[in-house]
Amino acid sequence: MSPASHRWHVADPSALECRHWPGHDEHLVFNSASGDLHLLNGAAIAILEQLSTGSATADELAVLLGPADREQIEAALLALNRLGLIDSYLL
Repeated sequence: MSPASHRWHVADPSALECRHWPGHDEHLVFNSASGDLHLLNGAAIAILEQLSTGSATADELAVLLGPADREQIEAALLALNRLGLIDSYLL
């Protein structure tokens, strides 16, 4: 799957609960739909937060998130997808 050829969105926004502690880069994300708890870094949570406001392509995320390594964004999209936090459809 090529992340660049997909439009991404949060799979079930109402099922996600996020917690962050000041001074730490990591965030805990609980998915009540699956019962899974995930530890995400700041880059992954920035993507998840952006997608919670609406769907976006990898190109759009790169613009919205500022200067970021395109490969890093695509890797994060695939990882979030494997965790079941986001989903996509082909363009």
